[in-house]
Amino acid sequence: MEYMKPDEIVELFKKKLKKAAIIDSKIETKTAGLKKNSYNIIRLQINSEDLKDAVKLLSTLHFPHLAIISGNDIGKEIELIYHFSIYYGERFKEISIDLSIHLSKKDIRIPTITDLIPGAQVTEREMKEMMG
Repeated sequence: MEYMKPDEIVELFKKKLKKAAIIDSKIETKTAGLKKNSYNIIRLQINSEDLKDAVKLLSTLHFPHLAIISGNDIGKEIELIYHFSIYYGERFKEISIDLSIHLSKKDIRIPTITDLIPGAQVTEREMKEMMG
């Protein structure tokens, strides 16, 4: 299996998604544990209407593991963050990818991704219960 680097993944998203899809992108490298092993986090803020296309693209790299969807009330908007990882279980290769979207409190509907990631059903229901 060929592994892409975080900067290559960000460039792929910028190239394959429509031009206005990505609002912001960031790559962070952190360390953890006694041995200070490093790991990467890619943070992509995308337009809500491009979420499914982003998840489809992510699925072409490696089947993504969805850990959870978290939500934040940030004033006039709700922020949803879809916490994925690719190369899950591959020693020192796993990359976390956070896809965040902002929704107006006047219209907080978002299409489901369960047709792409069936395991998303539980966390989508939790977000609906907690955030409305």
